[in-house]
Amino acid sequence: MLSSVFINIAIIIAGVYLLIRIQLFDHLNIMKNKNIISILMTVLAIVLLKFPIQLSEEHLYLSFLIIILLSTITSPVHTFISALVLCIAHYILIHFDLFWMIFYLIIALLLSNIAPFIKANRFKNLMLFLTLSLMIFTILHIFNPVEPLVLFLFIPICYIAMLSLYLIYNDLDTFSELTLKQKFSQSKDILTSLYNVRQFDYDINEANNNIETIQSFGLILIDIDHFKSVNDNYGFESGDLVLKQMSQLILNYLPRNSKAYRNSGEEFSIISFGASYNELIHIAESIRRNVEKSTFHTKHNTTLNLTVSIGIGYKTKDDISTNRKVFIDADEMLYEAKKNGTNKVMFNPTLTFKAGDSDDL
Repeated sequence: MLSSVFINIAIIIAGVYLLIRIQLFDHLNIMKNKNIISILMTVLAIVLLKFPIQLSEEHLYLSFLIIILLSTITSPVHTFISALVLCIAHYILIHFDLFWMIFYLIIALLLSNIAPFIKANRFKNLMLFLTLSLMIFTILHIFNPVEPLVLFLFIPICYIAMLSLYLIYNDLDTFSELTLKQKFSQSKDILTSLYNVRQFDYDINEANNNIETIQSFGLILIDIDHFKSVNDNYGFESGDLVLKQMSQLILNYLPRNSKAYRNSGEEFSIISFGASYNELIHIAESIRRNVEKSTFHTKHNTTLNLTVSIGIGYKTKDDISTNRKVFIDADEMLYEAKKNGTNKVMFNPTLTFKAGDSDDL
């Protein structure tokens, strides 16, 4: 008996560990995808069917622990489908056992529907649901009597196995969250969720190295005019709030095959792969014009009107300039926009776009 208990716990630990490793290996947030986690956890429950715990003449299964876990982390539909699949697997792999099939379906329906109303932490939820499940298990055995010793031994085994399941799942889930946050922070700006300057440098170099394939790429540098006054007058929290709103506005005008970045402070950028020069100018002018028309909100809901200055750089496969030339061009154009009064889009050859001028393009 003890060996089968240890085997079941080992399978649970190995299965949950594999679930997390698949997530990290494939860079997929599986722990947030209810479809994928339901499939993988159902497979784990089916594997447990092949390793029953024999007490006296009874074969007992810990697969129902997976149903309990699913009821706390997925939806009622996912949990019920998993229980239904487990019933079918039980019939195919073991034999037709009405007791276990009814048990799986009852706890799936009951626990998954009451889970949203239970506000306790995961550990308390799992232990509460296990207790309810074992009560149902005991009640059902009124119609399918077993020796009292079987229940006496099976109940503590279930609690030990559930504790093991909770510990491994919770620890690996926490580890997964931290790992994904670290990966996110390596390429994304924490405040705005745009790509960061590290990813910007990488993508600029990749675009230059693959210029023969992509044919051309453009760079739009965007700087919020007089942003320092926002921080000085309304505080840094309001400044951060404005940066978030600005990043969302930029994303709204992001063309296909493009990425948006927060390079530093109040400076943003867009790298567009394969866009024409005229398309870049229109995109930049659309952003400038809509920033000018928009209102931004501070921490205390004060409304602000802001403008941006924009510089454009561009490179084609026929351009033999250095890798940094496109950035230098865009940066110089941004400087010209600032020097010539702000709230402008500048590009090479040097043309100044004031409000409404882009309609003439």
